Amino acid sequence: MVRGSENPGKESVSNFPKFAEDDENDTLLFSRWEEHVLNNCPNPERIGCPDYETLKTFVETPRKVGLPELHGDHITHCSECTRELIELRRLREERLNQPAQVPQTRSWWGWRPAVAVVSLCLMLVAATMVWINQDAKSKGPVPEDGIAEVTVDLSADGVVRDSEGSSVDKLISLPRRLVDLHLILPYYSPAGDYRVMVAQGRNSPPVRLGQAIATSQAARTELRVRLDLRDLRPGRYYLGTKHDGEATTYFYPFTVG
Repeated sequence: MVRGSENPGKESVSNFPKFAEDDENDTLLFSRWEEHVLNNCPNPERIGCPDYETLKTFVETPRKVGLPELHGDHITHCSECTRELIELRRLREERLNQPAQVPQTRSWWGWRPAVAVVSLCLMLVAATMVWINQDAKSKGPVPEDGIAEVTVDLSADGVVRDSEGSSVDKLISLPRRLVDLHLILPYYSPAGDYRVMVAQGRNSPPVRLGQAIATSQAARTELRVRLDLRDLRPGRYYLGTKHDGEATTYFYPFTVG
């Protein structure tokens, strides 16, 4: 919209100060002329001012703007337009002085390191997931199909048993399940409280531990204990028994499968 044509505060160009001491580029003259207009040509109501886009175009590409769009010589005697032109020139200088922007589209060679890193990360994640799944299958609990009742007869071990091993020839095998173990101890084993343990080695800490009370009848001594073997890995272990009144733990090799 074209604003009013009056130009309050307008002064004749012949009334502007003369600056004989100005440099060859007229920079000082232009600066003092701006200062003169700002101080002496107020136009608070913006009467006759060109619109903002016209002033912006005049700063960016002066050749595209003619006197009709600038409303004649209006900008030479309007403090509001002068102030706007100063700000537009400042913004233009800031933009031109900024470092060149990095192009948004990079060549394939520029992206290759990032693509390689991402691909490697995805491969590592996939390998980890496969390893976890395989480990879970071998290590995780077997679905419970009830409780397995297993009897293990160690009576033939007799008095030759010791803490270093068992004389039982046949290797014991237990399922990877919740096991109710009926354990017949070597002949003449004492009755009373027992600790029953599962360990990976004779000198290893127990991975399973149970308490049981053994009863005796003549030379036969037996106990019952529940052991949870569901999350043990298949392999070789040792079954240990220790009477509370003795210092020795007797070990018997067995397998979990």
